[in-house]
Amino acid sequence: MDLPLRVLLTQHGERPQVWFARDALPFVPSSDRIRAEPTDRGLLLRGVAELDLEAVAHALSQQFPGLRIGSPNVEFIEGPPRLEPYYSVDVTVPDTTMGNVLGDLSARRGFIVALEDAPSGKRIKADVPVIECFGYSARLRFLTNGRGTHEFTFVGYRPYHGRSGPEPYHDDA
Repeated sequence: MDLPLRVLLTQHGERPQVWFARDALPFVPSSDRIRAEPTDRGLLLRGVAELDLEAVAHALSQQFPGLRIGSPNVEFIEGPPRLEPYYSVDVTVPDTTMGNVLGDLSARRGFIVALEDAPSGKRIKADVPVIECFGYSARLRFLTNGRGTHEFTFVGYRPYHGRSGPEPYHDDA
């Protein structure tokens, strides 16, 4: 499985980062949603979703004082054409908040795939670029007064057509 997100974890101190990374590696749970790789710069985590990375980073922070968590980055595939990762998102919301949630998904360059009735309101299925999904959980809670739920599934890469905001940040991690 491809893992579209990555974050570099480091530990404050004079000890080389590769030593920290090797010591931390056994504490990373085995999962198809997370992969860890020790590097000279620290422990590189790759994951399916933001929450996956946060959960592992939190667990490691309990074992390694002074843990520093870098900014998550999205893995693009370079080359003609440039490809970006996409999630299929399955969102369930109350009827009264459906319009706001649809508008938010559209603003995130999402493509609405299906709209269905659900026991608690409406179920929205959409394909959304991974880079547009940072902070989505908090935004959905705000838009639905805490009554919306969602689940991300990584579905692959598609041609990158740009976005209205700044270019996506990526480094050499």
